[in-house]
Amino acid sequence: DAVDIYEINNNTLEKLAEATATYTVQVFNLLKSITEAVAERAKQAPYLLSIGEMAEIIAQAYQERQLNTQEVLKRLQELIDEFVAAEKERAEKMMAPEPYTVYWLLKRLRVKGAENIAQNMAQAFDRFPYWHASQNQERNIRLELYKNLKGAAVKEMKALVDQILNLLK
Repeated sequence: DAVDIYEINNNTLEKLAEATATYTVQVFNLLKSITEAVAERAKQAPYLLSIGEMAEIIAQAYQERQLNTQEVLKRLQELIDEFVAAEKERAEKMMAPEPYTVYWLLKRLRVKGAENIAQNMAQAFDRFPYWHASQNQERNIRLELYKNLKGAAVKEMKALVDQILNLLK
């Protein structure tokens, strides 16, 4: 069977339900669709990269037969729901990609004050717009993250700051 690529949106799961392909083919179609959608949007929406990473983990578990087809389909459907919800929420909050990525990751990790931290970081990203290229500006962004996360009682703060910056790069 040829791989059908689905556009990831509110109708993806409906299209999948209408498909006549076997569950195994549906799994591969969904994996390919998620991977392509994340790759397409990664520059403008770095928060989607973690969804792509989760899809890869699910694919690997499936290939190693740690998950059956039905479990994989269910998890991929949850990822699609998360993908669509993230895109919708970013539009509603009208946040730039970098602060929204901070917000989204902190929210997923249940960090208190995630939205407030993201809004503070939006100002930092505005003050240090060349943080990708300038080590000095990246250091300032890193310091701003530490300062903002300090009050949120985050364990493993260094690992979280590294995770955020790696996702944004």
